[in-house]
Amino acid sequence: MNGLPFQLSPDPDFYFDSHGHHRALAALRRGLSEASGFTVMSGDIGAGKTTAVRAVLRELKPEYFVVAQIVSTQLDPEELLRAISIGFGLSSAREGPMALAAGLRSFLAHLRVQRQRAVLVIDEAQNLKTDALDQLVGLAMRGAPSGRGMQICLVGQPELQTMMGTAKLLAVREQICVSCQLGPLEREETRPYVEHRLRKVGWKGGPTFDAGAFDEIYRWTGGIPRRINMLCSRAIVARTAGDETLIDAASVAKVARDQRNEIGEGGSEPPLLSSAPTLHVPRVATATRRPVLFMVASLADHVKAAALMAAMAERVASLTIKLVRVHDDDALTLSGVLFDRLDLKQGLTILGCSEAAKEGDRAELERKFRSVVDKASPKAVVVFSGGEEVLGCAAIARSMGVSVVHVGNGLPVEPSRAPGPGGRESAGDLADWWYPTYEKASRALANKGVPVARIHCVGSLLVDAVQMALHALPDPMRNGAFHRMVIPLSSEDGRYALVLIEGPKHVADRQSVVALIAFLRRISRSVALVLLMRPDAEREFDRHRLHREIFGERICHLPGQAYANQVELLRNAACVLTDSPDVREEAIVLRTPCLAIGVRAGSATLGPGPTAAWRVEGQSRAWAAWPYGDDSDLPEHRDGTTGVRVAEHLGARLKYPIGPPPIL
Repeated sequence: MNGLPFQLSPDPDFYFDSHGHHRALAALRRGLSEASGFTVMSGDIGAGKTTAVRAVLRELKPEYFVVAQIVSTQLDPEELLRAISIGFGLSSAREGPMALAAGLRSFLAHLRVQRQRAVLVIDEAQNLKTDALDQLVGLAMRGAPSGRGMQICLVGQPELQTMMGTAKLLAVREQICVSCQLGPLEREETRPYVEHRLRKVGWKGGPTFDAGAFDEIYRWTGGIPRRINMLCSRAIVARTAGDETLIDAASVAKVARDQRNEIGEGGSEPPLLSSAPTLHVPRVATATRRPVLFMVASLADHVKAAALMAAMAERVASLTIKLVRVHDDDALTLSGVLFDRLDLKQGLTILGCSEAAKEGDRAELERKFRSVVDKASPKAVVVFSGGEEVLGCAAIARSMGVSVVHVGNGLPVEPSRAPGPGGRESAGDLADWWYPTYEKASRALANKGVPVARIHCVGSLLVDAVQMALHALPDPMRNGAFHRMVIPLSSEDGRYALVLIEGPKHVADRQSVVALIAFLRRISRSVALVLLMRPDAEREFDRHRLHREIFGERICHLPGQAYANQVELLRNAACVLTDSPDVREEAIVLRTPCLAIGVRAGSATLGPGPTAAWRVEGQSRAWAAWPYGDDSDLPEHRDGTTGVRVAEHLGARLKYPIGPPPIL
């Protein structure tokens, strides 16, 4: 090793992207994208708050941001003003309080003229006095004349959150844009964290930690990164001093006990960890309780499933529903607010296929699904999309004699593309019942050979989902919201256009991403933009590492949002530019103007903002925006009761009693 892997000083080079740190970093980025206001981050001592903040600050371009960092002790208002002035390098730092305040106001006004933004980071902010925090409100006022506020990031221990909730700090609380809390690492993240730090200093496998050592490290440290660093550092020194290369659970426990004795920390030892739980899919005992499997892949699948599951739970008595997820991703968390009234604990199965599944992975997914069907003996499998993984599993269900229900506008595959063995399914044999969204899709199904008796046009489940999300919006901290939702206000009048990209193919290569950024920059000259991507598109965008190219522009790039937050963004947008037909339906429900975007050949343009074009294989291709067309193909039924129509019709076909469940 060529360095110290477990140093205690915060170093952004050693930043580890744990689940909690990833969410905190996303919250910080969102807070710093605001022109003014407060961003609050709290967490236990050693949780990695300073490292996370420094990782984000390093992303800020100096031509757009001027940053000052101070560590708070018991500062009164004048001392705080002086510390801020020193942090920004102002010449008035030695003046009296009036001159200090005037100097800061002049400094902020100068930055605005230069199109720069001030960012102030205050560490150990729980030590600030109330009157000093009141002093900060004037500097952070989002409604300040000419937008002279600054973005202030308060970082502190958990009591900082308690302070923010007191009546004395109401004025501060009203200016908070984003608030997040950084917790410890999870148990399964301990090993990746330790090995991540070792690799940063050229670790080649020695010394070696055995599997039991990592559980012991978590047991004694509670997942707090600084405690892990201290324990691992001592464990390495203790073993290498004795010419040992293996660090096991016993050696970790010995070092931990020695540390506790040295600092005089008494009390009992932390309890032993229980063994990791194993997944088990129970076999259904009786035919009368045979479940219906809802199979979901994308975020859109999840929100449609939630709307239908809620309706079926209300209208179909004695129904057991199990959710089968193709991917182990964030879609359930993002849509979680819609599942609040549904108990998924005993009815959730994750097949675990990656979005970029290879042929071998898909075969493993289908093997797992066959096992789930065999054990659950379901009455039916409900699918919402036409992805290859979902269609392959639907074909397996049909081959096992299970009814398949397709809800949505997907068309049956052609025989040559059918996902079953040898492509033997005929077009139209994919499902027993079809519930398309609009009549145009019904006619297309009939033209493909689906018997009319099996087609029932019901309307859009997305309308139901949007209405469910709107009811959830007054309480944004319920399940599914990563952190407080704030609509970005990057322009003078607060107007913005929402850009939502779903298809990863549009950002699959670096040229496309570079052109997208240029395209968005041109549009942002007319209106501020909020850029949001679905997870698979986000991963492609991340792969090209071009986020810094738009940071600080009139483009706010948000991390993946909870569905209720996305609906709020749609509802407040001046217009929406998207490649997703589902988002188009949601925008229509919310009466938000919508344009299609994507990569097109030729020289298509959007009004005053021409597209950005490049050359590929001798042909000109460009990002472009264009009208979706007329409303002739929109769902006729947009009353928010699509789920009820499907539930009652499907329940009757499956021979379930229709009506509310009996009160026991």
